[in-house]
Amino acid sequence: PFLFIDEMSMRRDANAPASGAAGKLVVHLLVRGYLQPASAGEGEQ
Repeated sequence: PFLFIDEMSMRRDANAPASGAAGKLVVHLLVRGYLQPASAGEGEQ
């Protein structure tokens, strides 16, 4: 299949520490996908 990322957003949790490690990141992806046409004889019963 072909996958395309339409949108991506990333933010830090509000309770992440001000210094040191970044804490937990929240990532949102909007993904669009296309399936390739099945080749002849494949998946046909």
